[in-house]
Amino acid sequence: TILCMALQWRVDAFKLLYCYRRAFPEMAAGIGAWNTVIHLLEFVCMIVNVLLVITQLDLVALLGFWPYLQARLIERPVVVKTLLFSVSMNVLLAVRTALNFLVPNK
Repeated sequence: TILCMALQWRVDAFKLLYCYRRAFPEMAAGIGAWNTVIHLLEFVCMIVNVLLVITQLDLVALLGFWPYLQARLIERPVVVKTLLFSVSMNVLLAVRTALNFLVPNK
């Protein structure tokens, strides 16, 4: 039994050292196809967050500093919310583009 145990240890050591080794890590230039996925996810997250703000917050109370838009929101909520969505998305896209331009990749 001692001979079998010693042989088993040597076989296990051989398997761990030569057969099941981790591959040597290689440097990559970027993250490949995941970069596109991350940009798409970033855009979808911006849309969802703007829609959550527009649909879940009390915009009438929030727009108290702008009485004209507050009155239009009470009269025609769909038109004003669509306008707020498009303006908010354009502002966020402009900020995103400016940050991508100002912050270097490396």
